[in-house]
Amino acid sequence: MNYAKTKPQNKKGFELMRDIISSLGGKWFRIMFQINVDNGDSQGNCEWDHPQGPTIRVDPSIPLCDVVDTLIHEVLHAQFRFLSEEAVLQAATEITKVLIDTEVITIQEERPDESIGQAT
Repeated sequence: MNYAKTKPQNKKGFELMRDIISSLGGKWFRIMFQINVDNGDSQGNCEWDHPQGPTIRVDPSIPLCDVVDTLIHEVLHAQFRFLSEEAVLQAATEITKVLIDTEVITIQEERPDESIGQAT
């Protein structure tokens, strides 16, 4: 099983996740983290017809909670092409909420003004 891990930061200071190839719904997908997906029009997308093969892209510059939600959202699109956008949106948000509320994943985001003078 493939898991994305935190990798070095880009020049703007956003943490970039590791791009991977993973099997989803019986097809191999490239999962990429790219700033300004669709020229900034979305936080992520799922392209079955990408020139380099099926691809999921997620913008890593958005808050980490939104990265998780967007990645789940796009994986749902990859797995269940027949689901409506509304169903995928609701399911991804609820899955993200449960993962965070149960502390299966922990997201601690600091805003620059809140981290000043605080011990890490």
